[in-house]
Amino acid sequence: MTKAAELAKMGEVLTNNQIGGRRNIVINGAMLVAQRSTSTQFSGANGFVCDRFECSNQTDGAITFSQSTDVPSGQGFINSTKINVDTADTSLTATQHALFQQKVEGLNSSQLMWGTSNAENISVSFWIKSSLTGTFTYYALDESADSQSYVQTFTIDSANTWEKKTFIIEGPTTGGTTDFPITNARSFFTGICLGVGSTHQTSTTGSWHSTANFAASTSSAVKLIGTASANMYVTGWQIELGNQATPFEHASSFGETLALCQRYFHRWDGTTGGNNTEFCIGFVSSTNSARGVYFYPQIMRSNPALSASGSFRFWDGNVRSVTSGNIVVQRGNVNSSFVQFTSSAGTQYRPCEMSANGADCFIDFNSEL
Repeated sequence: MTKAAELAKMGEVLTNNQIGGRRNIVINGAMLVAQRSTSTQFSGANGFVCDRFECSNQTDGAITFSQSTDVPSGQGFINSTKINVDTADTSLTATQHALFQQKVEGLNSSQLMWGTSNAENISVSFWIKSSLTGTFTYYALDESADSQSYVQTFTIDSANTWEKKTFIIEGPTTGGTTDFPITNARSFFTGICLGVGSTHQTSTTGSWHSTANFAASTSSAVKLIGTASANMYVTGWQIELGNQATPFEHASSFGETLALCQRYFHRWDGTTGGNNTEFCIGFVSSTNSARGVYFYPQIMRSNPALSASGSFRFWDGNVRSVTSGNIVVQRGNVNSSFVQFTSSAGTQYRPCEMSANGADCFIDFNSEL
């Protein structure tokens, strides 16, 4: 880079107020991390592909979310989330909805002071590409999605073309910490609407309004879920304090983004190491079970729930096969879990190794909002 270019870049940084700190309130906005899978279909279900971004599909249609390498040129991105409508729902009932959203933790958004007279505006920006054109909606909701809603329209002008969208959302000045907690609980929802029924539609756009049933769109907005084979790609999702949308804040490393995601979800994966991949060292705690302490790679948001899949074992001189349904947390906190494997008789108090018993297993620790 020439000296002139360096000076120009410095001027851009100063203009966009990019000095110090982490600006982006959204985690994994570049869609880099996908711990669970790289492609999953959701039909009448909620779940994740790219970490922290939830598919909430409560319709009669089916949507596949996948981590894609289709990205806008020259922006430094390598991944996006692809949303593909496998089965359309052309007649949504009043309460049905399809959403692509992130739930924001209160400890990550306290600087916004939402719910008070000092509430700050936020600047929202993202890159989007869709096979459908027309008016779509972006939304923000209070922590329980039953008190306040904000709907912002935006237009996709050209089909199958990457476009950058930016707009300002006013800070809500009522509701206090009841509607917008500043704890480790959820403070607000924010996302892109893929289609909602009449209960979740509003004619009020560009401002907060009270509602007992969350509003995420208007009656005239495009419903992606209503068109079979329709698709949408999203990346570069950023929310920042103030009225100036700045260039996307790329993480300093993949590890930084992964660590932020692991506060909410962590998967111990035995699928790559295969048989004998060690989970932890423990001891035979009774004649039919073993216990061991598993330390998470990051401090988690709250005590996580455990779920396991596949075949496991503990070994105390002999192999004791364990099914996924016989793995539970005995005691846990945000740092570690005391995990129990239950199986056939072992030698009590003998040290043992707790591990995979095949190449098809994983254990999830989940403290999503």
